[in-house]
Amino acid sequence: MKKHLFHPALLAALFALVGVQLMRGQTAREMPEQEVKGRAEIRRLASSSSADDRHSAVLQLAASYMDYRLLWQLMNDDAPDVRLAAIGAMTWESCTAQADQPLSAELAQKMAAMLEKEVTPERIRAVFEHGSAKDHDSGLITAAAETLNYLYLHHPVQQSPADYAAWQRRVLRPLFLAAAGGSGKGAPSAQRHACMMNLFRHFNDPALLAETLPVVLQKLDSPATPAGWLGGTLSVLWHHPLLGRDGPLHLMLFTQMAPRLEPLRRRILDATEEAQYQEAVSLIFSGYAGDIRTVREKLPVISGKQQPETAQAAPAADQAAGSGATAAEAPDGKMAQPQPPASLSSEQRQQKRAELMRLAASTAVQDRISAAEEMVSGGIDTGLFRKLLHDPTHEVSAVAMDALVDACHEKPCLIPLEEARKMAALLEPEVTEERITTLHEGKDAQEVEHRVYMTCRAALALNQLYRQYALLPSTSSYGHWQEEVLRTLVIYLAGDYRDPLGKNDDLVLEALRAITDPAALLHTTELLREYPNLDDITATRQLYYVEALWTHPLLGEGRPMNLVLLQQLAPVWEPVRDHILRNTRDKDRPDPKAAGLLQRMDAAYGKARQQLDLRPAVK
Repeated sequence: MKKHLFHPALLAALFALVGVQLMRGQTAREMPEQEVKGRAEIRRLASSSSADDRHSAVLQLAASYMDYRLLWQLMNDDAPDVRLAAIGAMTWESCTAQADQPLSAELAQKMAAMLEKEVTPERIRAVFEHGSAKDHDSGLITAAAETLNYLYLHHPVQQSPADYAAWQRRVLRPLFLAAAGGSGKGAPSAQRHACMMNLFRHFNDPALLAETLPVVLQKLDSPATPAGWLGGTLSVLWHHPLLGRDGPLHLMLFTQMAPRLEPLRRRILDATEEAQYQEAVSLIFSGYAGDIRTVREKLPVISGKQQPETAQAAPAADQAAGSGATAAEAPDGKMAQPQPPASLSSEQRQQKRAELMRLAASTAVQDRISAAEEMVSGGIDTGLFRKLLHDPTHEVSAVAMDALVDACHEKPCLIPLEEARKMAALLEPEVTEERITTLHEGKDAQEVEHRVYMTCRAALALNQLYRQYALLPSTSSYGHWQEEVLRTLVIYLAGDYRDPLGKNDDLVLEALRAITDPAALLHTTELLREYPNLDDITATRQLYYVEALWTHPLLGEGRPMNLVLLQQLAPVWEPVRDHILRNTRDKDRPDPKAAGLLQRMDAAYGKARQQLDLRPAVK
């Protein structure tokens, strides 16, 4: 358990971690002979009858080299402290060990199955319900959840990205809230606070962070929270993968922390008289303030008498869309399994499929189009789709691709797992980097236009298949794929100088809406102002892009990453806004719809600058 992160006696050391990295085990591989002896010693300790020796074996596994089979053995140790350490070892921040053999899918499944039993709703209630959790029990359930999250995210445990997002909401969020709660009686629990913050570090869905960050802020604001815990809590926030200073959602944190920073600094300083400690605290808070000030200075100062208005909260259904929740969930929070259309019996589906194959083989174009339009109703068949996809008539192949995209977006998806695997293998060659970057090669304009359309639609279908099924090596691979394929597609098409009228804008924005990984979305939007030269295209196209971005499931008004959008558009916002107002007019006046949208965006910029004001809020 990483409880030491919040131990008051080590708070100064924690602050000193800024700019300092712990390099445990850095000499473990200096000499082969030393390495062999070290491995032998760890095996000896792991087989010792002494619980202290076995505990030491866990520490050395994490510090020098990782033997997953030996770690699995220690995860099932009879000694509670040994088992707790082994369960949490892979997620320790100090774990720098390199494994000789990667964690196998079989062993990862075993670990996940064992850990899932530790984080059931019943276990969570039993440990935290009465507000008097024992350190070992709360430490074990937290370590199990952290390691399970790590396995689901980085190792070949069969979880689709949608399953993983549902699991975080179904298990990690209730566990975080349980640790953050309490009976309200007696002194605050350092152990519970540590559990809460350790769990918070793993939230990686923008909508989930928007829901849980206020809980952490409430702890920071509470006079009952000991001053000795504030520094550690701030450090976790400032180094969070998404919310931290280098994360794509840092504005979500900065706008909340700006008015709180000075009162928190005073509380921490007032709790100690040690000069060296006070100097370190002041230095760190100066860095925090500098981060916020730098961001604020990049936002435009909106002229005029407009007053910032509070953005309307997105409807509940839209918030679900903002988190990327595109697949239906069963009552227990797990992803619902795809079912064939209930209206047809097995025999009827076979008859329907035979009829579709007949139509697909017809020489009449309309028959083949009919086969493409209805291919989902007979049950997805990869062979039929392949035939239609490569049909010489563009309209047939386009209709087939559209039918597949529609089927992938059904809730739940209508494509069985085995067919989804085959379909993904069929689509993957259509969206390679080479394919995307050579889309416009060729003299036949219609052929080029068809190739662009089919590649974009193939990417959207593949994105949905990857999201809803465990077809990639790990859940984290999904975000990398979105960045490599969808981001490349968006930027390449949006920046195409051969498309000055923006004929492909619909495809560009459809691909942009499909990106749900925060890092991939950040890296895409930071280039959108240059491609398609947002401040140098027609006002009509500018308005079209701005409208689409302002209603994006994650970037749009009232959505979790709206501040990211404002930050990325800031360098070009004022010339773009003024150009739209001058050139989209209704008779002699600016178009009222455009003017209303731009006014709301101006208000959002004003509000963001106001929130980033480092002066404490007046109560």
